[in-house]
Amino acid sequence: MLTERFLSCTATRDETYPALRCERVHGFHDIGVHWRMPEKASMKQTEILFWKNGILETSFGIETILTPSLAEQRPDIKAAFKKAHEYAGIFKYLNPQLNKVQIAPDNWHQLRGFLHGVVSGFNVNDIKGWVNQTLDYSLYDDVRERLMSLEGKSEFGWAPCPDTVQKIHTQLNDRYGHNITPRPFKL
Repeated sequence: MLTERFLSCTATRDETYPALRCERVHGFHDIGVHWRMPEKASMKQTEILFWKNGILETSFGIETILTPSLAEQRPDIKAAFKKAHEYAGIFKYLNPQLNKVQIAPDNWHQLRGFLHGVVSGFNVNDIKGWVNQTLDYSLYDDVRERLMSLEGKSEFGWAPCPDTVQKIHTQLNDRYGHNITPRPFKL
C-alpha cells in the first residue's frame, strides 16, 4: 500500500530543509532532525506524498476545528483528519521523542503543523512551538543578524523556538566567543 506510493517519488537530499540546511552550512549540531519515515522513505519522499494526496494542502482552512456537525456535513474533512491522525501515530511510533508533542484531535492547525514539521526535519521543540503557536518570530531576526555579522552568511529560514535559538547562540559563542550578545528572551 504505502510502498507503491513511495517508490514513485523522487528522492532528494533531506538537507534542503531549513533547520538541516542551517546545520550543514553553519556546522551546527542538534538543530534539525532526520526523522524516521514509514517504509524507510526519506522525509522528502514523504512530504511529496503528503502534497500529492492533499494531506498538507486541503480544500478547507488551516484553522478548521472538526466538530461532530462538520464531520457529518463534510465527510471529506473527516477523512482528511483520520488520514492525518494515522500518519501522526506512525511518526510517533517510529520516533518516540515525538510523543512529547501533544496534538488536539480536532484541530487541523496543530495536526498539519505536526506533520509538516516532522517531514521538514524540525526538532521536537520547534514542532511544539508551531503546534502551540508559541513561536517568537522576532528571534529569527536576531539569529539571522548574528550569523551575518559573524559568518557573512545566514542559512536560517524558519521561526525557531527559544530553545533552538539558545542552542545556536551557544554554538556561536563556543566558536567565536561572546562578540555579539543576543537580546534576552523569555523561555
